[in-house]
Amino acid sequence: MKRGFESVVHAGAEDEERHKPGAFHHADVPAKNVGGRDRLTRALLAVLLTAVAVSTLGRGRRRTGLLALAGALGLGFNAVTCFCGLNEALGIDTSTESP
Repeated sequence: MKRGFESVVHAGAEDEERHKPGAFHHADVPAKNVGGRDRLTRALLAVLLTAVAVSTLGRGRRRTGLLALAGALGLGFNAVTCFCGLNEALGIDTSTESP
């Protein structure tokens, strides 16, 4: 494929922009695959697990508290970003559902 000088210069500028620290590009964002009731359920479970984590950590049950906190962080991440790696691996997409 033959490219003119301007297109080569332009492509080089895009590459430089893409590699700048903190540069954000649409291609870097994973596709949404969590939505509707699934997203709402994950958000509610994240809140519930956060309460469990705070309660159990306060009573000295460190392992249970940390596991609950890890679950809360994971489900909260899924609810906020509308993305779940496990859903992607299994080919599940609930982003078109309505709550």
